[in-house]
Amino acid sequence: MPGGGFFDDDPPQGGYTADGMFDPAGRVGSPVLDERLSKDLDRDFAGADRGRTFTYVLGIGALVLIAGTGISAMVAATMVSGGKPPKPQLEPQVVPTMGAHAGDVPPDPPTVPMAHEPFIPDHGTGRFTRASGETLTAGHGKVRRYAVEVEGGTKQSSASFTRLVDRILTDRRGWTAGGKYGFRRVGPGQQVDFVVRLASPETTDKLCAPTGIMTAGRGNCASDKEVVMNLRRWLLTTTYYQGQTGSYRAQMLNFEVGRMLHQKRVSCPGANKPAPVMMQQLGGLGGCRPNAWPYDRRGKVVTGPEVP
Repeated sequence: MPGGGFFDDDPPQGGYTADGMFDPAGRVGSPVLDERLSKDLDRDFAGADRGRTFTYVLGIGALVLIAGTGISAMVAATMVSGGKPPKPQLEPQVVPTMGAHAGDVPPDPPTVPMAHEPFIPDHGTGRFTRASGETLTAGHGKVRRYAVEVEGGTKQSSASFTRLVDRILTDRRGWTAGGKYGFRRVGPGQQVDFVVRLASPETTDKLCAPTGIMTAGRGNCASDKEVVMNLRRWLLTTTYYQGQTGSYRAQMLNFEVGRMLHQKRVSCPGANKPAPVMMQQLGGLGGCRPNAWPYDRRGKVVTGPEVP
């Protein structure tokens, strides 16, 4: 499915060498480590097409239910108020502060119902653990050295988050596909160009405040030196990506890394076309199809009209 941007139909890519180093080219020295990684990722990235139809059905049902509930409430309120229809109550909107990335936090998007609610504390310890090990260089452009960190108190596996970040940043449809950028993860004590962090909502707000955007406990952000992924956003998949958790996370990370690389914001190029990764997809797809990647499988950039 060219340009679709889903992990579930991809062959395994890359792997870990015998000494624990991730190699995006697949030159692995430990079949056991590579197989375990592949199974973990395939399990997380499976089910994109299966979930899409269910998403549309669920969305239509939800709209009917909401509409019916709203009408009933309006009738009841009109009777109580003596025949005068009540004024509609609008949810408060987040107004970002002025800055380089102002306007990037949409209202809280609809999320996929979960059988067991994930653990999402309002705040963690404020201290981050940096992942050990490193990767080989992916891409042929200017190499940016990065580190991956997870906040304490979030009960998130640093190893699992790091594997996903490595896989996303080294994917052949990622930012390295254009030949301008390269990525290499390094471990503790080494100099880095930027850090990818998984943080609790309150810690995210504190880290993002200097970027000039009010994340309001639910947004992500990026600066020249830091990409902050909000634990709430990371764990609660939007209904636009029902059954596509891996692609949903890839889109969010690629969007924030794109901002770190000073890529311009764009919008949907047309009905049923792949949504550009630099489109704020948390706010809706605007008629586009879900897409998690800056480039398609043929190496063509996926973009749309620039946002003023």
